Amino acid sequence: MASQNYELYSYEKAKARNMVGDKILQQRKAHDLNQADLVKRLEKYGVKVQVAAVSKWEKGDTAPNIYQLIAICLALDIRDGLSYFMPSGEGYLHERLNTDGLKALGLYRKFLEGQNEYLRKSEIEMVEMPVSTQSASAGFGEILGDEQFIRKSFPVSSVPTGADFAVPVSGDSMEPLLHDGQLAWIQKTTELKTGEIGLFIVDGDGYIKLFEERIPEGRIAERFKQTNEGMIYQVVLTSTNKRYAPLIVMPDSQFRIVGRVLRTD
Repeated sequence: MASQNYELYSYEKAKARNMVGDKILQQRKAHDLNQADLVKRLEKYGVKVQVAAVSKWEKGDTAPNIYQLIAICLALDIRDGLSYFMPSGEGYLHERLNTDGLKALGLYRKFLEGQNEYLRKSEIEMVEMPVSTQSASAGFGEILGDEQFIRKSFPVSSVPTGADFAVPVSGDSMEPLLHDGQLAWIQKTTELKTGEIGLFIVDGDGYIKLFEERIPEGRIAERFKQTNEGMIYQVVLTSTNKRYAPLIVMPDSQFRIVGRVLRTD
């Protein structure tokens, strides 16, 4: 198969098609990065270039050298390495996919990396993390005890810094941010800012929602406790899927902030 790749490759054709620059552009957009973001990522690998250099690479006016290209692969999470820039082989799939396809491919890759049976453990640094046996929005009770967790191995790179445990997402109430079946990585905390996504327990049921504090209106305001600032706040948990009504936490509800959602896989 390797000889086939070399026979298909033509320097003049590849240059005329701007094969390298176009693929750098595709992968950058698939990661929702602008050119300045890519410059910052490259700095982590010792490559110091200006935004103008990235622009010239993508237009095909110039090309990165081999050392810069290696850094680009690392910065843009191009796991296929050189084959991504080849006209066939594994990189051929990237060539055929549009931006949405590349994003979907990235999500599937993360899924595979989270499944032990698909990993080369001898080549990947692993870490064991607690994973809840019950899904958020499925009602997992007030006490998150050790008996409600199992330990699973994950690649170190797939676990966000500060994560304490993971919880499976249930349902579509947080679409398009969170999807049914994904793992949400949780950092334990008892305080959140308005607009942050958190894991909550309300009357014994678990929820992953957006946290908001509002000033209640009407008679219900009298039921809420005044804060030190003299303002009356009401906790409202909202979904990103507009088909779901906000969950209003009443004063007599048993409410607890379990943690902050750092990321989903």
